[in-house]
Amino acid sequence: MISSKRNKLKTLFMLFFVGTFFIVCAETSQAATYYVSNNGTATWTQCTNINTPCPIQTAFNNASAGDIVYFRGGTYNVPAKNAGSTYHGYYEPANSGTATSPITFAAYAGETPLFNGTAGGSADVSDYATIFGTFGRNYIVFDGFKLQSDNGTKMARIHIGSDDQTIRSVGITLKNCDINGGSTPISTQDNRETVRIDSADNILIQKCKLYNARSTDGYQGISGIKSYDSNKVTIENNEVYNAESGVYLKSATDSWIIRNNWLHGNQMSIYITPYVTTAARNATNHQIYNNVIANNTYSGLHIFGETGSNADNLVVYNNTFYGIVPDSICVFITESHGSHFYNNIMQGCPGNQLSYGYAPSDYSIAESDYNNFGSYSFQVIAKVYNPSDVFGSLAEWKTSGELIGGLNPDTHSIASNPNFTNGSGLLTQLTDFALASNSPSRGTGKGGTNMGADVTTVGTGGSTKTIQPPTNLRVQ
Repeated sequence: MISSKRNKLKTLFMLFFVGTFFIVCAETSQAATYYVSNNGTATWTQCTNINTPCPIQTAFNNASAGDIVYFRGGTYNVPAKNAGSTYHGYYEPANSGTATSPITFAAYAGETPLFNGTAGGSADVSDYATIFGTFGRNYIVFDGFKLQSDNGTKMARIHIGSDDQTIRSVGITLKNCDINGGSTPISTQDNRETVRIDSADNILIQKCKLYNARSTDGYQGISGIKSYDSNKVTIENNEVYNAESGVYLKSATDSWIIRNNWLHGNQMSIYITPYVTTAARNATNHQIYNNVIANNTYSGLHIFGETGSNADNLVVYNNTFYGIVPDSICVFITESHGSHFYNNIMQGCPGNQLSYGYAPSDYSIAESDYNNFGSYSFQVIAKVYNPSDVFGSLAEWKTSGELIGGLNPDTHSIASNPNFTNGSGLLTQLTDFALASNSPSRGTGKGGTNMGADVTTVGTGGSTKTIQPPTNLRVQ
């Protein structure tokens, strides 16, 4: 009897294994490589041949899990979008991929597909053209596309996700892209952005160049990347410049990683705004590290929370902040409890190098140490409005008792010229921010590491190496 039961179990196991094997094989065997061109006319079954490419819409209608669709070089003119809404792209995949078999839309090797959109359709606005979207689709890769609108005069745009928190996009990757926000500054108090992430999770934006997201009046809602209701997003090895807000986490974001980015020439390079007016729209558990953030007109990292909101468990380390514009600031953090801030360089920033909180209840600092506050006039502000405590020297700040439990911050920090190599002489190029061999920020960071960013791993040309925080160290 026992032997019979064992045989039945073995048979059931083998049937399950064989069935699973054939399902996986069937999925794999159906996946294929396809080709698209700006003058393609072939059917879907024909465009597996590189010499008979199909039109764009045919590819988006038919690509399924595991398929790779290559777009040949050339200009793809996209009509105005007159169906759907601003939360849809003119082109959207009809199907989803899977975690192990995504659908990949990619530039053919060595070629650049340039999508030239048309702003002002009835399902867009006069300022931009939303070219790609992922409304409710999952596991999609966009790789190597260049986007513009109206021949570069208006904003081109990608929308990841939807306007409905119950219809989410998961596992979307956007990489090696170039998106032009347009040469015409935008006149509006509404949101505009080259990449919008909305109701989405597990998203990767990697090695993209996003630029020209400018407003006629400095409105911060004009941005390179903007997000609502999105979690576990990684923004790495991008270059974002000439935007009002480079990376804007506007509402309800959790567990983002912002690393290895070259963010420069913006009004604010990283802007985070938790609020509670209508509901808890917090910004929690974010990590920001190994970025070079330079030459902003207002702020490098700006967390401007509504009183009572939550930007807790923030970790900021090994970033290089630089700015010499009058009244500009390096870092402004409010509504964050349990924050960690170490191994950062803050050179310049005449407004102040670092500000914490509106009032005593609005913030708590778990760790602030091993930072270089630079050689400009020192100023750190705590309790910005109620009442403000202004520390005019590093020595004064070191005895402030501002850490949790009344401990003193930045006991190992310095305030010295970091001695950047500055090959251009202007501190405008990424490589300018490498540390010279005699830099006081070399080997004086936490655990004997360097302070500031490793520029060899930053930007679209940098490796995607992860800078790990030192371990097994006591918080000072």
